[in-house]
This record gives sequence, C-alpha cells and structure tokens, in this order.
Amino acid sequence: MGDRPAADPTCRFPLGPESSERVSFFVLSALVRLGHKYDVPALVDVVVSILSSYYTTDFTIFRELQAGTRQPRFTFSCESPFYAETIEIIALARLTGKHNLLPAALFHCCQFPFAVLLHGARHHLSTEEGQLITLSPYDVELCLSVRERLLRISIQVPPALYPFTPECGFGRQCAMAATTIRYIYDIEEEVGTNPLRRSDSARGSLEAAGMCSECQEAMWTRIEKDKRLIWVELAVYFQLDASVTMVVPSDA
Repeated sequence: MGDRPAADPTCRFPLGPESSERVSFFVLSALVRLGHKYDVPALVDVVVSILSSYYTTDFTIFRELQAGTRQPRFTFSCESPFYAETIEIIALARLTGKHNLLPAALFHCCQFPFAVLLHGARHHLSTEEGQLITLSPYDVELCLSVRERLLRISIQVPPALYPFTPECGFGRQCAMAATTIRYIYDIEEEVGTNPLRRSDSARGSLEAAGMCSECQEAMWTRIEKDKRLIWVELAVYFQLDASVTMVVPSDA
C-alpha cells in the first residue's frame, strides 16, 4: 500500500475562508496551542489568519472595524473592550512567532486601564470566573512606554493644533476658520493614547468653523495621512522585526 495522504488538520472545524460560521475565540486559542504543541503548522497558520481578521496589520481593515462596517471572523466572549482576549493574543503570538498579530494587539493594550496592564484580566465565562490572563513584564513595560509616546503623538494630530495656510479662493475666511477651530474643537475627544481613532469631531469642527469644502478636504487629508504614518510606525514602536509589515492604502 502506498503512503496515505496526510489528513487536513482543519477539516473538523469551519476554519476555511469560505466558511460563514464564526468560531469562538476560546476554540481558536485552544487550536493554536494544540497546533504549536504537536507541531501542526498548517493548523496554526489557518487559525492565525482568522485571528488576524481583528488583530490586523491592514489599516483599512482596522478603520472598518473601528467604524463597525466589518466584523472579525470569530466571536469574543464579551463586549468590547476585550481585555483578556487581547492579552492572550499577545501570549499566543510570542509563543508561535506569529508577530503579525502583535501591532494591533499591543496597540489595543495601550488603551487599557493601568490596572489591567499591571494585573491582567479574566475571561468572561457564563458559568464560572475565568482564568486570569496577564501580560509578561516585558510587554507591560513596552505598553507603558508606547502609551506615553502615543499620547505625545496624539497632541500633534488634531486640526486645532495644525499650522494651516489656505490655498483656495477664500483665503481670509478659511484662515480665520482655522484659528476659530481651536475654540470650538473638542480636543479632549482626540487627545489621548489612541491617535488613530475616528476623528468625527474634527470633521464637524472644520465645517462649523466656516472653512470651505476645498480646505476642509485638504486638512482632512492631512489628518488621515498622519494617522497612516502612525500606523506604519507601530511595528517600530513595539520593537518588532522586519517580518511584520504594516499595510496602508496605495494612495497614502
């Protein structure tokens, strides 16, 4: 008898890209650990591709997730924020070397309360208290360091703080509008540890200040360009190697 073909380790689970069924995070986490323990790289690769539908390196996907126009290919055990799941993703990425999961996961961790960063979080289970999941000391220190950096960066992103020279036919009007923005703009909404958040108040402030549509678009384009640059630099901030590539739209 000839050699039998190797069984597909994913065949018992709805893990293929054509599957419409969303698997729970707990199942995926267990499969990654099993695949790593028993040296089944094909299984690890498939599961990581599903996890990367939320913990992504693609800026467009990240923004669609923010806007609620895209859903991950798996389910969480609770509503956002996903403290324990995100901390576990970092542990899985470190364990398996799948570092493409790290930029988004570490970035999300930078938004977590200090207590979660320092002491961890428990999974939300319906029948019992979940296991406590904690960051490694290295990742705690890394997140605290990058939090501070992100806070400094966020101060540079709001349009109220931009030097702006109008290039339209309403130069004086738009120059005055750019000055007015700092008085009506909700800067507290934008400044923080998440300089990549959707700047809805920024758009409203530009229009309310009386800025022409051409200048509004110019300033908005600048804001979005800065956010794309921040996204690209996340791998550097988190000290990841060159194998991690941050993806932005080709028109960036």
